[in-house]
Amino acid sequence: MIVKILSIAGNKKSSARVMKYVIGIQCAPVLLGLKTANTISVCKTDVGSLLGIISDTGLLALKLYECKEKCILFIYRQDLIRRHLEKKDVRVFLSDFGYFSMMNTEKCLYKLVQRFQEYTRRERVFPHELGAFLQYPVEDIKGFIRNNGKNCLLSGYWKVYQNEEYAKKTFENYDNAKRTVIYSLEQGYMLSDIVRST
Repeated sequence: MIVKILSIAGNKKSSARVMKYVIGIQCAPVLLGLKTANTISVCKTDVGSLLGIISDTGLLALKLYECKEKCILFIYRQDLIRRHLEKKDVRVFLSDFGYFSMMNTEKCLYKLVQRFQEYTRRERVFPHELGAFLQYPVEDIKGFIRNNGKNCLLSGYWKVYQNEEYAKKTFENYDNAKRTVIYSLEQGYMLSDIVRST
């Protein structure tokens, strides 16, 4: 699949097609409603193309980081992330990082961007609470922090420290989502069709 994607690169039209596949592959669980959000790293020159492609999907994008050549974007589904951030264990976990229970989704996301940018300016350590926004299990995020990313039971879409069976099933679901989205794109569906079909 990667070889096929690279082979169609070359002009603006094919570049947009490549970007559609990049979004489809990296954000498949988000597109299919299995996950709240994903981060994606793209060349700065491709940001406009990405925003245009997702404009009719219901997905939203926030810029977490920008350097001379690249941007890291946070792609999310507003309805899913709002419900996820309302969960008690997520709220309690985020409160340890300065997010307050009365903060709405937009304020939480603004604070996340702020903390990520402080990290990129070397003013603070990496904001590991990003994992909560990406719907990683809270106990696994805590385990990652406690163990400095070592001693995990399993490594996949995130590093797993508890409930390995749940993680394996989730990883399998995410892999299946990628296959479904790629197949749909191959059949000529737009990303907006894929999102609406869930």
